[in-house]
Amino acid sequence: MPMKRSKKLGIIVGVLCLLAGGLAGLGYLLKHEPGYYRRAAIGEGPERKTLSIACLGRFTKLIGCLQDGTGEWDIRMSQGQLNSFFEEDFVRLGVAEDFARNGISEPRVMIEEDRLRIGFRIGTGLWSTVVTYDVRLWLAPKDQNVVAIEILGRKAGALPLTTQGLLKEIGEVASRRNIEVTWYRRDGNPVALVRFQADRAHPTFRLRRLDLRDGILTIGGVSLEPLPIQAAADRPAVTAPLGN
Repeated sequence: MPMKRSKKLGIIVGVLCLLAGGLAGLGYLLKHEPGYYRRAAIGEGPERKTLSIACLGRFTKLIGCLQDGTGEWDIRMSQGQLNSFFEEDFVRLGVAEDFARNGISEPRVMIEEDRLRIGFRIGTGLWSTVVTYDVRLWLAPKDQNVVAIEILGRKAGALPLTTQGLLKEIGEVASRRNIEVTWYRRDGNPVALVRFQADRAHPTFRLRRLDLRDGILTIGGVSLEPLPIQAAADRPAVTAPLGN
């Protein structure tokens, strides 16, 4: 009888050890901080403030071009500018507080050839992890103002996550902003076709360029609002300087 009890106790201890080991392994995977996330961080200092101000200026110009721009325009934002913005003006303007209410902080991006890697921290302290989205972007060749977003993967730390919940979130956010989203699959990956100004019979702009390469995001287009003949002839294309 004592031997049977010892055997049962040994089994219980073994199961508990396996569970503890599994939880420890899961915790390690969740706490893993991806290398790109560390590399994308911009150190505090005057240069970061300058890059942030440059990025804010480009955001402002892009919004202006989309709303009531004239002629052709090309807006470029570097990876350094975007990550500096997230550390500086994103916080200063109070936008970070809105994200913090949902447990999101420290967003960072990595711009690679034709793909964008987006990371941010969920939670705080011991209960935090870095969530990563890998996406590929391009303009739909046969549709006006339609951006294709292919979701290549999503992770919490080093642990892969399903994208099913993400698809629902994107649809809900887009619908609140009058952006039409439809889905299809490409090589097994979900692809969102995001149509801008879908509620307008006559869009005010046409997107003509969306490039990601060498750490630079470029968005280009042309206004469809008519200009006086002389003004249209004299007005140069709006091209934001590259910066750092």
